[in-house]
Amino acid sequence: MRHKIKTTICNNFLCQIIGLMFNPIKKNMIFVMNGKERVIMHTFFMFYKIDVLFLDNKKQVVEAKRKLRPFNLYRSRVKPKYVLEMPDASKINLGDFIEF
Repeated sequence: MRHKIKTTICNNFLCQIIGLMFNPIKKNMIFVMNGKERVIMHTFFMFYKIDVLFLDNKKQVVEAKRKLRPFNLYRSRVKPKYVLEMPDASKINLGDFIEF
């Protein structure tokens, strides 16, 4: 299944470090990675749970971490090209494709 997602694209180091920290507005954010290493995501200074989807270079969901709580770390099992943070990705499954 394909999903068209409206999102903010974050493709530089500073944006990736800050992400949704201190942001009370729940929104979608995509991080562009190199696809060559596992990614450590954090939810420091976030005050709501998020779903994190890890995508390959074809924008296919290859891993999902659901309901990542505030002030936590998560290390991906895969080496993603894109990481998508969403308030709710319950309708998106492994193997689905994301358009942004």
